[in-house]
Amino acid sequence: MNKFKRKTSLNFGPLNINAINDALALELDSGEVTISISAQNHAQRNHPRDYAHCLPHLASVVNNPLYERDDYKNPDKIVLVS
Repeated sequence: MNKFKRKTSLNFGPLNINAINDALALELDSGEVTISISAQNHAQRNHPRDYAHCLPHLASVVNNPLYERDDYKNPDKIVLVS
């Protein structure tokens, strides 16, 4: 039996890119925020307690982060925190 439930990609809608570009002096392109099935599986395998606790709150973090910053370890990526 597969211990992972069948998943679908999660789409949280468009990111407020104008606010992020203004705050971080970036020129990111607009787009949808999506978490792939493989990213969900990775999080569930490697961070099972965090995954179960955080998943229900991801949409609110994406749509209304407390702050955002550049992800210096991953070029052209950002971090949203709530």
